[in-house]
Amino acid sequence: MQIESKNIKSLITESYLPYKSVIKLLVLLALGLQLIVLSQMYFFGNGSFNDPQAALFRLFRGTLLSFIAGAILIYPGMSLIAYLNLALPWKRKSSIRFIVQFLYSIIAGLIVTPAILLLAQILFSVKLDVQLIINNSYYIVVLSLFLTTILEALKYFEESDKEKRRAAALEKELLKVKFDVLKSQINPHFLFNSLNVLSGLISIDTQKAQLFIDEFSSIYRYVLETIEQPVAELGRELEFAKTYMYLNQIRLGDSLSYSLRVEAYSLNYFLPPLSLQIVLENAIKHNVINEESPLHIEIIQDKDTLTVKNKVNLKKQINSHGTGLVNLEKRYRLISEKVPSFFMLNDEYHAILPLINPEVYESINN
Repeated sequence: MQIESKNIKSLITESYLPYKSVIKLLVLLALGLQLIVLSQMYFFGNGSFNDPQAALFRLFRGTLLSFIAGAILIYPGMSLIAYLNLALPWKRKSSIRFIVQFLYSIIAGLIVTPAILLLAQILFSVKLDVQLIINNSYYIVVLSLFLTTILEALKYFEESDKEKRRAAALEKELLKVKFDVLKSQINPHFLFNSLNVLSGLISIDTQKAQLFIDEFSSIYRYVLETIEQPVAELGRELEFAKTYMYLNQIRLGDSLSYSLRVEAYSLNYFLPPLSLQIVLENAIKHNVINEESPLHIEIIQDKDTLTVKNKVNLKKQINSHGTGLVNLEKRYRLISEKVPSFFMLNDEYHAILPLINPEVYESINN
């Protein structure tokens, strides 16, 4: 799967547990495993526990060595899980994923075993023999399997909790954005200008007036249909943008024009609903538009971005707080790692809207 928003290394690093959590987990796991080992030895008569001090020392030694083994295993394990969540997600490739992780746990345990036994020999003068190597290989492989299973469980609950918080934040933000967008669309300015245009058309061209009413109603229909959704297809956004520009062209005439250059394959890509309307409205609202200073807006798709740009001829006074662009950035952050960018280049204003591959979006949100 293609990772578009961040490189794999940074994604893996972000998936690591905090150090304090790692230490707690390793202490509990190492101590628990050694208690199981010592209990097994006691009940099966494989060790002498008449001397409590010797038994405690054996518990301490085993726990320390298990802790070190776990510390060696845990970060490669977390890295593997983070990578497999991208390359082999459980929902789609569970069988292959299980085999890969099972084999990894065994191989990693067998690789770590010699290092731990060598350390035991250096620190505690443990005499190595074949049976000791076999037994410790078994215990460290079991430790590796336990560790991988626990990390998977922790990652699952972490992602589940994150998804719940993300869904709640998205719902809250969508409610706010819905209100802001509807307020923006059904504001006195927009209605006043549109009704003025309609009034003029009715007296001179009834057919064009009817077309204007149809297009005018489709604006609000699209808003009501899509504002509840986190994403909309680019194709639908472009159709809406054409309608929006048509209404403004009726009012402003040939002083306002636009051009589209979009590849067919990208029409099913996603972006937040009404993204185009926000940047088009900004261009129309902020610039002088008349016969002497016409405004031409270009909408250009390049791979996974959509650029909306126009030459700048700013009005002297305009009341604007930039809330539309701020809300747009917030909505992007709720559905993707990508965010839009807005900047001046020479005498042109550029709005760069990221396009979200539907396959990537589905894999992240399912």
